[in-house]
Amino acid sequence: MAKYINNRFCSICGREKECTTVWFIPQAGKDTVTVKPYTGVRDVTYPGEFCLHACEDCSREKGTSPKGNWIAVLIGYLLMIGGIAICAGVHPSSTLNGLGIFVVFTGWLISLIAGCVLVFKARFELSPGRMFLPIFALFFPFLGLLALAVMAKKINRCARSASVLKAEAETGRRAEREKDEALAKRIESGMPLTEEEQKAMAARKQEKEAAEQQAAYAREEQAERVSKGNMTHAVISIIFTVIIGLYGASVYSSGRGYMTLFRTIELSPGGFAAVIAVLIVWDVAALVSAFKNRK
Repeated sequence: MAKYINNRFCSICGREKECTTVWFIPQAGKDTVTVKPYTGVRDVTYPGEFCLHACEDCSREKGTSPKGNWIAVLIGYLLMIGGIAICAGVHPSSTLNGLGIFVVFTGWLISLIAGCVLVFKARFELSPGRMFLPIFALFFPFLGLLALAVMAKKINRCARSASVLKAEAETGRRAEREKDEALAKRIESGMPLTEEEQKAMAARKQEKEAAEQQAAYAREEQAERVSKGNMTHAVISIIFTVIIGLYGASVYSSGRGYMTLFRTIELSPGGFAAVIAVLIVWDVAALVSAFKNRK
């Protein structure tokens, strides 16, 4: 079992190496497949989903990296820099200042959307909990760019693996369908199968069982990764909640001001305490649920 978790047989070259596992969803009545979408901490299982594996060498040789998304991120940051330059060079009351703010906001939005797409591409090597921090960082200009730079190798590897394995999955499904149809026609015709055909049927059955077993091992690993990620997310969320609670308690005890909800609703000390209590209960429940799912 360990070999399927730590090292897998690459679906392209067939060698046992460290691989990226990509999950696919078959299209009913077709030979085509789609890459399984990001389902967050729920880890939704789709009917007939299956996985294939790609080693670093095969994915780099035959896969494609998400160049368009990287270019969109860079365009977004260039727009932000340009907008900041406009605002810095004109008077605050100038109409150009409004234009600069609009350019900054547009660039930030482009970089945020394209950045999220890039982070989601790395979902096959990251748990949902570990995706929280880079997604959170993307909301802060330049901190998000740093997060993407750190994840660049992982993002590109997952994207290349998904692209090359999608073609491999569709080719494999087409070949399997043709084999099954040929054997079914032979059986329906009443003609006895030759010894070679009987061996082929037995080998085909063994291949399916091995593929199902390997998918089961990969699914177990994926569930374990999701569980660990949920625990990490819950712990980080508790830490943030405690920090906010301590800061708010300091603000109210000093009489310097008050805390707000969504920057619009002023909270009384009791209201703030209630919000913190609800957040802590929510985080603890998430942590307990992660522990239970790990058993």
